[in-house]
Amino acid sequence: MNKSLTFILSITFLFLVGCSGNGEEPEVKKEFYDNGKLLNKFHIKNGKQEGLTTEWYESGEKKYEVLWKNGK
Repeated sequence: MNKSLTFILSITFLFLVGCSGNGEEPEVKKEFYDNGKLLNKFHIKNGKQEGLTTEWYESGEKKYEVLWKNGK
């Protein structure tokens, strides 16, 4: 019975890992104004924008936020 449980747990783990894509976490990119203040912050996954993108005015006030999914 213990071997069966181990087998089932192993298969479940492999299935869950396999379903989570390629396991790559989005890369966080940041761009800055010449004065050193943050211009924007965005995430890239598989070469496409993924997740939250935020852009700020040079004054530091938030300009906008956009949520990306697979580059769209």
